[in-house]
Amino acid sequence: MPAGLKEQIISEQAAQRRSLNRQSRLLLAATAAVALLVILAPFWIPHHPKDDALVIYQNQMVNVALRGYGMDLLTNNPVEIRSYLAKNHAPSDYVLPAALEKAAVAGVVGT
Repeated sequence: MPAGLKEQIISEQAAQRRSLNRQSRLLLAATAAVALLVILAPFWIPHHPKDDALVIYQNQMVNVALRGYGMDLLTNNPVEIRSYLAKNHAPSDYVLPAALEKAAVAGVVGT
């Protein structure tokens, strides 16, 4: 074995371990930085709830529910209801099932 070969091999292995160790630490630090950015990004990006379609829909439905409404025709006479529907260009030639024919009617909401 040539003189100094053993020391050279040991020295090179130690240098290689330090290099790998440094690369591992850099890779770990980079991974941690990316993970931190992913976690914190939602807090940095402004969120405008008014742009959210679900929030817009919910607000519209709340407004509809809070708004008062009334019947355009108040009657319990099915003939008057059909006449009102026909006069207002709404379907009035419908056929009701037998059970509904016997049910009491309360009026018609605006068409």
